[in-house]
Amino acid sequence: MATSRASATASGRRVAGQKSMAEGGSVAPTPRLRDIKSSEGRRLKTGIKEFDFVLGGGIVPGSMVLVGGEPGIGKSTLLLQVAGRLQELGRSTLYVSGEESALQVKLRAERLHGSAEDVSLLNETLLETILATAGSQQLDAIVVDDNRRPLTDAGLGVIRQHVRAVQAAMDARGIAAGSATAARLFS
Repeated sequence: MATSRASATASGRRVAGQKSMAEGGSVAPTPRLRDIKSSEGRRLKTGIKEFDFVLGGGIVPGSMVLVGGEPGIGKSTLLLQVAGRLQELGRSTLYVSGEESALQVKLRAERLHGSAEDVSLLNETLLETILATAGSQQLDAIVVDDNRRPLTDAGLGVIRQHVRAVQAAMDARGIAAGSATAARLFS
């Protein structure tokens, strides 16, 4: 006997041949917004006025921030400045450069008058190596500057995959998003 699959539309009518909304999913918690603990006041201010302003007052602990823009506008310089400021504020910081050599990053740091000289550097593009290296150290922040190519839809897809991989690595280690441990990794 053949069975017909059907799902409900917004009007509540069932449409033959379509999956229902619940197929393949699981029930997730739905807390009230008023019950979610605020990180206000816990934002990490870098001291870079415009950067902190754009982020609503600083970096939210446990967050990932994507900085995008046209080639040559200063994204790498800004990210190195942010890494330097975090290090100056006593936050152990790893700067991951996916395109520039160690010498290129050092020369940029020198142009910033030494504010980034104590930042640890990793020249790497392989996400697994970046995660393994970061996981082997007691870091407060990781700044990843991966390349100078414009962001495309395919690039966004890669970022989504990398975010999922980071989330899976955190889950495998029992690190909850928004937890104090996550805050140390991404703040």
